[in-house]
Amino acid sequence: MRVEVCCQPLLADLLPTIDPQRSGKCLDVGVGTFAFYCQLFAELGFETIAVEPLPVKKLKRLSDYSQLKLLPMCLSDRDGEQTLYLGTFAGLFNSNFSSLSPQWFGASRNQFVVSTLTLQTLIKQEAIAAITCLKLDIEGWEWQVLQQLSYLSPDLLPKVVMFEYGGGVNRRQKQKG
Repeated sequence: MRVEVCCQPLLADLLPTIDPQRSGKCLDVGVGTFAFYCQLFAELGFETIAVEPLPVKKLKRLSDYSQLKLLPMCLSDRDGEQTLYLGTFAGLFNSNFSSLSPQWFGASRNQFVVSTLTLQTLIKQEAIAAITCLKLDIEGWEWQVLQQLSYLSPDLLPKVVMFEYGGGVNRRQKQKG
């Protein structure tokens, strides 16, 4: 069973309970190509920011929701630009496995430069006063973002942090993801 089948209904139940006034924003970082958490957040009535460096057409169409803003970039540990290593799985291109880490198990040698920003810059840039949910699915780069939570004031800490991590390893470990 895919993790989204479990997590999306759980969040649909949980988020309106912990923030009934919808006073915080929901951040979907690493949206991917299916199972759009950002769509769920917007449909629940939360202002939502989707951060995805390789947005597919369906995601671009979803940004027509008045509640949803798409930022075509990566959340990282630095502002500016970084190399994104395009993803592969079973020898085929799969953008869901793209990573800022060249050692991520799904990262290929194909790469390009993407805009990046830190969590703190995102908060400032988007004038975020509260975060209801921070969803991370950024292929081995989660720790670089999670560490930044320690720099936030208590009132800016997300009420819910949800991250997908499928146990991917770096190439040196020579194990499956």
